[in-house]
Amino acid sequence: MNDAHRRSGRSARRLAAIALFLALAQKAGAEPGVTGLNTLKRSFSAHGAGLADAYSGVSGGLQSLGYNPAGLCAARAPEIGTSYTHGLADDHFSAATYAQPAGPGIAAAGLAYYDAGSIQLNLSDGTNEKRKAQQDWVGMAAYGIELGYGLAIGGAGKFFRSTLAEEASATGQAFDIGGLWASPVRGLLLGGSIQNIGPKVKYESEGDPLPMTSRTGASYSRRFHGLEELGFGFSRFQASTDAIKLREERWAFASAVEMSMPLFEQGLVALRLGYIFNRDSDNLTVGLGLSDRRFKFDYALRLKQSLNQVHQFSFGIRL
Repeated sequence: MNDAHRRSGRSARRLAAIALFLALAQKAGAEPGVTGLNTLKRSFSAHGAGLADAYSGVSGGLQSLGYNPAGLCAARAPEIGTSYTHGLADDHFSAATYAQPAGPGIAAAGLAYYDAGSIQLNLSDGTNEKRKAQQDWVGMAAYGIELGYGLAIGGAGKFFRSTLAEEASATGQAFDIGGLWASPVRGLLLGGSIQNIGPKVKYESEGDPLPMTSRTGASYSRRFHGLEELGFGFSRFQASTDAIKLREERWAFASAVEMSMPLFEQGLVALRLGYIFNRDSDNLTVGLGLSDRRFKFDYALRLKQSLNQVHQFSFGIRL
């Protein structure tokens, strides 16, 4: 009888943890029951976040890791990146990434951690305590290679562990594939990726599909020397756009622009503005970037309609 009571108590706690997960999904504006482990959708870099995630057509090197693994081919030297996101309430997301040339291509690895904060758990078996609402760990390994004729391809494997209310847990894997093409038009890149391909994530007997995402995008970069001669500082421009489809959700369309100018002798300062169409929240993003030959700092702000704003910072070092 005591064993039966203990099993019943554990089952109740697990069910409460699942209910908590659904409540958190509703709080964050996601569709509960449609996808699981939304941590896999988070950006590893404030650069892409400041461009409204319109990044699948950008050759961003290490910053492409969370959007299109083919963009890794721009990492010509070893590079380390870190990122921190302060989101809704007291939740936060942090990541560390690394890329370096390896053989004919570029290899990369990353580790990310998500903490949804604490919540008071009150159960029918008398349990009344404060616990971590959700904790996710995600490890990633990726590789990108140039095939010639301006074409690059890449792939990434992700391995995750997720825990709800320190009670129910799930592990699994997901995969990304992508391609990027430098067109004959100078400065024009076309890209696309499919992210988070894998089996359902299961905390109990039933599971939810992973947030599989399809991206198709383009970017165009140009430097206006005439503006520099006229003394106008912001003379380098990049425009990017993405069509984004998250499994059963409707298509969203993101567009962004980046303007940059020289800073001191070898540095750059960049201002970014992006907008996501056909999405209920996170429509407008703004960003700032500072970089030189070795160091890179980026900041992004996601302006939400009804909840707290989301701030993301990232820092990179070229070795």
